[in-house]
Amino acid sequence: MIVAIYHMLDRSRPYRDLGADYFTRPDSPDRRAARHLAGLRDLGYQITAEPPAA
Repeated sequence: MIVAIYHMLDRSRPYRDLGADYFTRPDSPDRRAARHLAGLRDLGYQITAEPPAA
């Protein structure tokens, strides 16, 4: 809770409740892919990704 208070004061933003199901709610495949690709780019990889064929 201290960490949350610190970030609210540091960024001058009000508390925003993410919801009771925040950690159990499934990610969309697009968001998950974007997060993984961003992680690889942060590691220095050059990536070309294409969505799967329909």
